[in-house]
Amino acid sequence: MKRADEDVKRELSTFLNSNKPFYFVRHAKTEWNKENRVMGHKDVQLNSTGITQAHLLGRMLQFQKLGIKYIYTSPLLRAKRTAEILSYYLKCEVIEVEDLKGTNSGIIEGQVYKDLQWKFNWEKGSKIEGAETFQNFRNRIVKAMNKIFENQEPVLIVSHGAVCRLLSELLYGKKQIASNAEFIKFPVSLVKTSSKMVSKL
Repeated sequence: MKRADEDVKRELSTFLNSNKPFYFVRHAKTEWNKENRVMGHKDVQLNSTGITQAHLLGRMLQFQKLGIKYIYTSPLLRAKRTAEILSYYLKCEVIEVEDLKGTNSGIIEGQVYKDLQWKFNWEKGSKIEGAETFQNFRNRIVKAMNKIFENQEPVLIVSHGAVCRLLSELLYGKKQIASNAEFIKFPVSLVKTSSKMVSKL
């Protein structure tokens, strides 16, 4: 256990000291997003609005000369499809990373919620039946990011809202809630461009 704890600390320290800029996009919209359902590992596909969002964002990004060579994506369909659409415009390779999945939400996955209090409690250590712990979620995301950062080329991460919240908290001490198909630049600034307009579709 002690060695495992040391490995976790080492991974976290490596990530926090990397100072590597990268780009992040939360997957585009699904019916579950529209219905305010708790997302998780169930493979919910993009809806028609989400597909439109991804194409609009791709068209916007292709003219910004960001130099992105690789898109690393969660293998869940909503993220993977978003990444594939963006790669069409950016002309770059898509690489699936298992550990970029969002949270395993256990028995509450698919339930309709009115606020995020359950998530705040979970982040503080509350357990949800069938769900992974926040510590496990944090550790696998940090490990995935360190592996991705071995690539020195500019990269785009396509993942989930919970991943964005975690990364922004680790890097800034503040949880950033990303909208669907919102484009964010880390760690220089949280870019609020016309991608915000795309995410409001």
